Amino acid sequence: MKEKEVLKPKYAQASIFIIISVIIVGVIALFLVISSDVIPGIGGSKSQANPSAFLDSCLEGKVKEAVKIIGEQGGYIEPVFYKEFKFEKEAFPIKISYLCYTSENYISCINQEPMLFDNIENEIKNYLRQDVENCFTELSSDLEKQGYVVEAKYRNFDVNLISKKIEIDINAELILTKAGETIRKKDFKVVVLSKIYELTEFAQKIINKEVLDCEFDYITYMLLYPKFEIDRTLTQDSSIIYTIDHRDVSERFRFAIRGCVIP
Repeated sequence: MKEKEVLKPKYAQASIFIIISVIIVGVIALFLVISSDVIPGIGGSKSQANPSAFLDSCLEGKVKEAVKIIGEQGGYIEPVFYKEFKFEKEAFPIKISYLCYTSENYISCINQEPMLFDNIENEIKNYLRQDVENCFTELSSDLEKQGYVVEAKYRNFDVNLISKKIEIDINAELILTKAGETIRKKDFKVVVLSKIYELTEFAQKIINKEVLDCEFDYITYMLLYPKFEIDRTLTQDSSIIYTIDHRDVSERFRFAIRGCVIP
């Protein structure tokens, strides 16, 4: 009888530890679901919806399209102050924005876009304005097809250039109801891999050297930064067009300057 009385507390302690462990695991699982972008099937359904993955897929092509246009035209979707030029291996002339310019001879060019990063973020945002809203609407429709009752609230979005990627932060909210249960999800992030940050940063180095020294030693810089291929084209009116290609991806940044001209 004494042995049984000694064992009972041990079994009781083991049961308590098991119950506590189950509760801890449940709390952790609930936290992971709430903090992730995955919306689990509710009301017994096995279906799942990942809003960020859907939006990534919907917007990636348009983001890359914007980056290509902006890169070819010196940071602008529709250049205002530009040099129109046709390269030998290209079919049509393109408008290449002046990012550093002076009409005077013998003096350094003046930086025309000192806030180049901000400008490119705004250009991408303007290009995507309707697409982001359309993709969010498509997401809502897709969730409805999965059996959710959807209340969607779209507000706006921001674009951020970050090293090796572009982030699109969408200020929006989804309220999903299914089988009497409701899930609320808000603020979505789309990430598209890109080297536009690195290309823009390199363009700024070139501009700064042209302003300070009236020249840029692109041969030496290609040796120091082998991931970049730089082409320097002198035009008939003494403008210079720089083309920076990133060797790891098919992305480029091209812009024009005019300064330190000796007639």
